[in-house]
Amino acid sequence: MSARRTLASRVNASKSTGPKSKAGKEAVSRNATRHGLRSQRFLLDGEDPTEIAQLQSDLFDSLRPVGAVELALTERIVMAIWRQGRLERAEAAAIAIERRQSGIVERLRRLHDYGERDSMTEDSLEPYDDGQAQWCLAVVAETLSLAERSLKKIEESAPLVWAQIQRDAEQEQVTPEAYLGTPEDGLSEYLTELSLWCHREISRAKKRPQLLRLAEQLRERGLTLPMDQLEVMARYQTTLDSQLYKALRAFREAQEWRLNTIEASQEAIASESLVIEVQ
Repeated sequence: MSARRTLASRVNASKSTGPKSKAGKEAVSRNATRHGLRSQRFLLDGEDPTEIAQLQSDLFDSLRPVGAVELALTERIVMAIWRQGRLERAEAAAIAIERRQSGIVERLRRLHDYGERDSMTEDSLEPYDDGQAQWCLAVVAETLSLAERSLKKIEESAPLVWAQIQRDAEQEQVTPEAYLGTPEDGLSEYLTELSLWCHREISRAKKRPQLLRLAEQLRERGLTLPMDQLEVMARYQTTLDSQLYKALRAFREAQEWRLNTIEASQEAIASESLVIEVQ
């Protein structure tokens, strides 16, 4: 009877497939995680350890590894899948860099002549203020209509120009006369500079729609990475696919070997038990 109980215990133990309850599975999952400390050290700065822990837990629940070999192979599968996710994040980050405003502005500068490079900023990628353009047109018209360049005449017949002179003088906390300096030369120089500035702004307003269309084309082109970067990522993806496939194949072979070994052991135990019972 002692020999029969021993054989029965061995048969029952060989038929065990692990815990069935949720609590039991969670306990097994936590035990398996102790074998996965290498995956935690595998993380880079900024990566969430809870995410790789969840991936590891899900794979342990799905693959149900048993023994050191299957645990190690599962760990390799975890890291291969995590690297693939990292590659996807790297591609998204590279595309975001290609599409950032500062990069678009820099490429636009290379496409334009030297006269416009210095004045091109990230603000150049915004629609031009139509009110500003209309104001510049009106100021130029007032300047051209001045038959006499004097403060009195400007105050009487060029209200936009006069208002601008007042604002500039207020910023310097001086009177318009003191701000302009010599009445004839100072006023003439001021009007010339104001007119040139308005002409440049009007030119920018006219070119802005074309500039925005070109910027949008550059953003669309930024949806795909340059060929050299794509080739590097494609080679890395191929390597990761190969690593994952090999790890999965090795795991299945180890699992199949284990199950076949258990089955052979069960048959041997059953045969031994039968011989004992007959005796």
